[in-house]
Amino acid sequence: MPAPDADRVLHGTGPAKIAEGVVAFPFPGHTRGSVLFLADERYCFSGDSFYWSRATADIEVADSVTWYSISELAASLARDANRLRFEWLLPGHGDRRRLPADDMAERLRGLAARTRELRPRPIDFTAMRW
Repeated sequence: MPAPDADRVLHGTGPAKIAEGVVAFPFPGHTRGSVLFLADERYCFSGDSFYWSRATADIEVADSVTWYSISELAASLARDANRLRFEWLLPGHGDRRRLPADDMAERLRGLAARTRELRPRPIDFTAMRW
């Protein structure tokens, strides 16, 4: 379901160019309608799909607060991990981080593999430490 004030609704799971240099990737998982934005192949606005963790010094998913489906989030990562090239990770929560694009790509592939192993669990509103 799109946000009530959405001016454009994406259909399917393929990326969509929404402006010069800006591509939207439907990224269901955290919510059914989660979207990730890639700008100029440099900036990744990941919303709540994944973030930089201070605790692990890596890209992580917040599976304890994945409202819709951790399995769908794993599928989103598997589908798009090899297509996403960026230097800056700019999440909705957690730290932002800049690394070389090759390093980010390797970390994203690792995240896809780790997330594939996760299973649904109850939401724990007190568990998240960014």
